[in-house]
Amino acid sequence: MKFRTDKYNIIRAIKVINHAVNAETMKMLGGILIDANAPNMVELTAYSNDIKIKYYVRADVEQKGTVVCNPKYLMNISKGENMEVIISTDKDNVIEMKRGMTFKQKWQGTVAENYPKISMPECNNELMLEQERFREILTKTVPFAAPTVGYRPQYNGVLFDIKNGILHNVSTDGKRMAHITTPVGTYENMSFVITLPVAKELCRIESENPLLRIVVDNTNMRLLLDYSEFIVAASTFNENGYVKYDNMMNRESDITATVKRAEFMQMIERGKFVSEQGKTKVPVTLELKDDVLKCNGRNLRCQLKDEIDATKIAGNIKIGFNADFLMDMIKTIRSDNVVLELKSQKDALIIKDGDTELLLLPVIV
Repeated sequence: MKFRTDKYNIIRAIKVINHAVNAETMKMLGGILIDANAPNMVELTAYSNDIKIKYYVRADVEQKGTVVCNPKYLMNISKGENMEVIISTDKDNVIEMKRGMTFKQKWQGTVAENYPKISMPECNNELMLEQERFREILTKTVPFAAPTVGYRPQYNGVLFDIKNGILHNVSTDGKRMAHITTPVGTYENMSFVITLPVAKELCRIESENPLLRIVVDNTNMRLLLDYSEFIVAASTFNENGYVKYDNMMNRESDITATVKRAEFMQMIERGKFVSEQGKTKVPVTLELKDDVLKCNGRNLRCQLKDEIDATKIAGNIKIGFNADFLMDMIKTIRSDNVVLELKSQKDALIIKDGDTELLLLPVIV
């Protein structure tokens, strides 16, 4: 195998596919697959349990071949000013990388015959989405998803649910929920989940292409991004597979109050500090009365009594919440004002911010 390419093509490719490289990948597969069997393109493939990435690099292929290598050695080409890099292998899978007349490096690769291939899903359904919006959706929903596969595995990820031209994105851990809506036009109804580990990795990947093409079949989601392709495990749910978010979000609230986001965040931050009692988290109490929102909390060392102004519509209430969860909700809000919707001490708090709705269940105080 032998090919020539620009060093920045390799650097960009390694930065992307490293999102699918971990200790298990290196132990079981030996690294990433380099496939130089096309005349003007080299494929780099990486696997993990959660995400599979194939990246296409423009290159001048002089001799076809495949090899598996450790990707950390390829990053050494970033040193120096020469732009062109030459990568080749011999019959013993020894990889040689040259750049200009001064840089030369060799390391041992492995045979590529047993490296798993990425199967391309059939184009049953597809969706075009702006990359900036895709990242915003994941950034807002990931903090509310179930933390591990073993904990409520049916909720372990971010739901993508298209109904009547509206994309609904939902994540929940059973105690709180995020719901975001995006108009997408005339697409067929479909429903799939991006698992939480994959969602976290996709949040970190940037592309020059403003649009993403998402293709979904019965077992996988394929995300097309620049010259790379992401094949991720995405479960397709039937009507009874995910939580009924419509029933939880579409309710009439008896009490509505508006507070300034900055003041609310500072108050909850102080309440969060007081709520920490060793390894135990003590809930904070919110009391809405006479156009004032009060926050009360205590631990073994101190007690908190704080209040901010609130514009209230009907009713008074006193209710307890986990301070950490409340802080996560406030950080997700982008508006200067926060609208709190409450019904009773036993019903969830709903915060609305444009196309985003956040739900948090109360705790007994």
